[in-house]
Amino acid sequence: RRAAVAGRGVPRGGARMSRRGPASGPPRAGCELPARPLFGRWARRFHLAGIALGAGAAVASATVPPSWVESTYVRSVHPRIVEAARASFGSGTMSAFELLAFALATWVAVRLALGTRAWRRRLDSRRRIVGRGALRTLSMAGWILAVFVASWGLLYRREPLQARHPDLARDPEEVDVRRVASIELEAANALHVGLRRLAASEIEPAVVRGLARALEAYESFPRPVGPPARRFLVLGRVMDAFATSGFCSPWTHEAHVNPSIPAVRVPFVLAHELAHQAGYADETEANFVGWLACLASDHPLARYSAHLAMILYFDAASAYDEGELERRLAPGVLADVAEAHEWSRERSGPASRVSSRLYDAYLRAEGRPEGIRSYGMVVRLVTAHRSTHPEDRP
Repeated sequence: RRAAVAGRGVPRGGARMSRRGPASGPPRAGCELPARPLFGRWARRFHLAGIALGAGAAVASATVPPSWVESTYVRSVHPRIVEAARASFGSGTMSAFELLAFALATWVAVRLALGTRAWRRRLDSRRRIVGRGALRTLSMAGWILAVFVASWGLLYRREPLQARHPDLARDPEEVDVRRVASIELEAANALHVGLRRLAASEIEPAVVRGLARALEAYESFPRPVGPPARRFLVLGRVMDAFATSGFCSPWTHEAHVNPSIPAVRVPFVLAHELAHQAGYADETEANFVGWLACLASDHPLARYSAHLAMILYFDAASAYDEGELERRLAPGVLADVAEAHEWSRERSGPASRVSSRLYDAYLRAEGRPEGIRSYGMVVRLVTAHRSTHPEDRP
């Protein structure tokens, strides 16, 4: 015992033990430990599945035949997806898309925080930290892309509306464009008298009924019923920052309308987003179907909103002479036109310009060479429809 005390706990003939355990050193030959995998077995399968599904979705979005999309996906698959979205997200009061976006942003923030902590404290080799982050990013992007293509992206492979309705394929002459522009102007003047303005939640049933009538009459196709427009926390401010009047979420199929837009613009914007929800991904076609839906509605505010929207589009296409709107529009309609222009001017900041460029690139990537200008091409479809369906004149 005295020998042990004198040696401070070092046994005779033995090596001194460190408080941290046995002295570390290079492993003996033949005793190397196997490298730890980046993920566990189930996490690895999940991430590899996401990457594989994302790659498959990217290929499918470029190669699926439009005839199959039109005959099978649009008529059978997509309506069931929309109905499932309504069953999943249609009972709440908040936007499910906004809540999912918050959840995704929170997950990304937590992963970044954990990765930064591991990097600074060297809890693992930096190569492994970067590798894990890259695989997680690719996996998440793959899952998001796969759901996007399955629930929405294939709609960009639809046959054009003009292929199903050859009467819309004719190129209108300038005289026809001016004539139809004048029809829209006169109809707006007639409907504005005694018009009562409603909130989005009040006008929505009339727009939904109008869309159902329009699709049944024009496409012989029942409208798939999706989640209604929602209230949201900060999404309205985001849409304001990007000068967005509305959008339809490709993942939750909810039609969102910016609460700050003028009340007379709400029915047409809502009809446009519901047309997206019904399977019209193309912006030109969504504008045209939204216009038909409002005209088929039983509420005068919806019909007035459609004519007002067309006045704005025809005006942007230079279908009116200089000063013609000021001379021919009723004072109330002229005030609504000015309010719509003012709403756009107030939100034409750097964020809206960046958003427009990004969305323009997105539309071109989806096969629309016109990009964001495709919104205004509804003038051609409306003119062709008015020219071949004179009985629809208001």
